[in-house]
This record gives sequence, structure tokens and C-alpha cells, in this order.
Amino acid sequence: PLPHFSATILVVVLVGVPTGLTSGRLAQLAPLQPIQSAFAVEETHPPPLRCNPFPSSCLRVSVTPFIQSGAGTASSPWVGPLGGGGILAAVASLPPNTACAVVLCPSGHFDLSGSLALPAGVSVAGNGSTRTVLHKTGRGHLGVLQTRSSLRSLAVIGNGGDGVKVAGPDCAACGVALSNVFLSGFRVADAAQFFSLVNSTLVDVYYGIWAEATCGYAGHRVLGNAVGLTRALPPPGQGMGFNYDNGNADGLLNCTDPPPPLRPAMVNLIQDNHIASFGQFGIAVARGHGFTVRGNTVLHGVHSGEGWGNAIHFEHSCRDVLIEGNFASHPVGGSISATGSSNVTIANNVVRVEPTTPPSEACIIADNNRHPVVLASGLSIVNNIVSGCNVGVDVWGNSSAATFDGVTIAGNKVANTTRGGVQLGGVIRGTIANNTIHDAGAFVTISAYGGNLTVVPPFALVGNIGVRVADCSLSHLPHGPGVEISNNQCGG
Repeated sequence: PLPHFSATILVVVLVGVPTGLTSGRLAQLAPLQPIQSAFAVEETHPPPLRCNPFPSSCLRVSVTPFIQSGAGTASSPWVGPLGGGGILAAVASLPPNTACAVVLCPSGHFDLSGSLALPAGVSVAGNGSTRTVLHKTGRGHLGVLQTRSSLRSLAVIGNGGDGVKVAGPDCAACGVALSNVFLSGFRVADAAQFFSLVNSTLVDVYYGIWAEATCGYAGHRVLGNAVGLTRALPPPGQGMGFNYDNGNADGLLNCTDPPPPLRPAMVNLIQDNHIASFGQFGIAVARGHGFTVRGNTVLHGVHSGEGWGNAIHFEHSCRDVLIEGNFASHPVGGSISATGSSNVTIANNVVRVEPTTPPSEACIIADNNRHPVVLASGLSIVNNIVSGCNVGVDVWGNSSAATFDGVTIAGNKVANTTRGGVQLGGVIRGTIANNTIHDAGAFVTISAYGGNLTVVPPFALVGNIGVRVADCSLSHLPHGPGVEISNNQCGG
């Protein structure tokens, strides 16, 4: 149980094989049977999360006695010693090494000319994010959260400087509204495991969360937040809702597998968030292990360019990833993408590009071309509904070698794609089964990109249906033992 919030989530799951996958010789292809990932067929999302009460053993301190001047209004905020509207003075008054303390702030406006640095175990709680408002007026970042410290039920309006640094484990922000921040709303350090961002609003920031060097073993919870109007860092417009990046592109901080013995893998959960008007990616993870991205709504990427504008994006050797039940609309790149990553399941998502929006390259794209020396394995793209892109589902490896091992594309519904329904190439052990493709430029393209991408058996193309498809032809099909091509229907 997490100390900062509570929620009840009901997920009904079905584990098995879509109808038709067991026909003929395909039933003998043991490496392809069954689909390894569970995917939700019905999900009840929780009501808005609430911040749990502080333990009764926590010391309570009111900020009121520490206010020196001001009327508590936006034009005349409260002012106190140490530059925190009385809040920092209240924190300084706590006994040394206090295990748990809460500084209680009433409704009103506070002048925050200093940095809201909270020692371990100390929290600041307001009376609601529309009632208790902190105005940053001085230089420096908004604040620092140490071990077990938190911000609750208040608003922080920045002045264009950096946001809140999370420096220790078990920290939280719950019911917080944060705006006008340069770079990161919350910058999470390597040691800051179990960070929780819950029921909060982040507006006019470059990154809602920027977490570095966590290697996915952090157990973060990012639940029920709203992120809007993320700024763009030109060029070419870097701005993200949530960014988890474990090192630079050269892999200097690349994660190890298996995990270090003193740092066991813990799932990071990004769920039920609403992200709009992001500059680059809505949710981005690089070199991360153990992520579940579920039930998020990601809208309106505002910058274009190759590989940019993805609603949900994983890259650089991520592992153990579940992307399910998300809704993405108006993207300008690949809407949901996984680059050079293994053990990835993309299930039950809806990706829609409106007719008035230039079509994105692919609604769901997974490639391993940028990592020719790394073999990615275990990819399931199942039961998604996608429309309006150039290609519905696009999976491809390297032109010199098959660099994806074990790919299942099954039970997806693809509509209104200009080029094709499903493209596959550079793959070992591939299954394309029981997909429905409507109003597409092409049906299924094997060994795409001019036939340069090899498809290595075993391989199955079974039970797919194409309706109003301009080109139903199939070419570059693999042949030999372990290949089944049967029960497909396609009409113009």
C-alpha cells in the first residue's frame, strides 16, 4: 500500500489465443502459442483519487503565527520570514529530526520568494488547489522534497524558473496545481524511488515529470493527473507530459539485466492521466524496465518531425512494458511507438487521427532499425482500434538482419489508412492473425520497404479480413517449413 493515496482498480483479464490462431500447422508452432500477455477486456477506472489523511502521530503546525504581513490576496499575498510567506519559518520551527510533521496552510495567497525546501518527513498541506496559492517571486527552483516529504492540496504558480526537485524516496504531490515552470514540473532524482504524483494539474511546463537514471526500478505512481500546454524548447520542440530517461543516447547510464540484487524491479504505473498539447511526446520512456501505461488520454501533439509527436513512446532497450487501454488522438508522429524494446504488450488502445489532421506515419509502430546490434524479443500488438494514419500497425527490424524475435499482431481493427493495414519486416517468428482492415490503401505488406526486410519462419498469416482495400496483393512471403498462410479474405 502506498502511503499518500488510495484507489480501487478492478480489471477483468482474458489470457488466451484469438479465434483462428490454432488452425492447421500454426498449432504446431509452439514458440507462437499462446499469446503471452494478458490484456484487459473490461476495466472499471477508479473515481478521482483522494489524498489519504496524515497519520495521527504526525506533528501539526499552523503557518498562521508565522505570517508577518499581507492580506492573503493575490495582490497582497502573505509575507513571512525566510521568504516563504510564513511556511519556511514554520518548517524551521520544527524540532530536529522530526519523523513526521505537517505545516497546515489556510485558504489564501502566499509570497514564496525563497525555495520551499522540505526536510525528511515534513509535508505542506493547503486547503485545496484553488484556495491555497503559493506565488513564486524570487530566483531559484520552487522547492525540494526529501525522504517522505510531500505537497498536498495547494497551487504553486512559478515565475518561469525550475520546478520541484524530488531528492529522496517515498515523496508525493497530491492534489497540487503547478504552472509557469521552466523545464520540469517535478525533477525526480535517481534515489527518489516510490514517487507519487496523484490528482494534480500541471500547466505551462516543458516536462510534467522528468525522471533520470531510475532504470525502471523505482516503483513510481503517476495517477489521475492533468497535463496541458507543455512548452516547446526550440528547435524542434521538446516538451513532454512525463519523461523517464535513463541516460543519454550513447547508453552511458543504460540499465542492466538482471536488476542489481539490492534494487529489485518494481513496476512503474502511469494511469488515468490526461495530457494535451504536448510539444514532443505525451509519455516517453528510455532505457526503462517495468512500466505499465494504462487508461491515459493523450491529445494534440503540436510539433512535427521524424520520430516526434508520439502520444506514448518507448525507446532504447526498454523491457517489460504494458501499454493498454489508452486513447490517443491528433498525433503527428507514430501514435504509440516502441523502438528497440523487448517484452512489450500493446493492447486495447484506441488511436484516432481526425480527417482534418495530416496523417501520422503509423498509428502503432515498433522498430528495431536504430539498434542493429541488439535483438529485441517479445512483442504483442493485440485488440487495438486504430484509424486515420498512413499505416495501421507497422513493425520492422533492420535491413541487414532480422532484429525482432517473436512478434504477434492479432485481433486489431484498422480503418482509413492511406498506405496499408499491417506492415511487417525484419522479423523472426511472426504471427499476423484475425485483424480486420477497412478502407485501406493496402492489405498486409510483408517484408516491407522494397522487400529489403527479411521475415524468417516460423510465420503465420491467418484469418485476416480486408474490406474496401485498394491493393489486396501479397508479396515477399516467406516459404518453407513452419509457414502457414490461410483463411484470409480481402476485397476492393
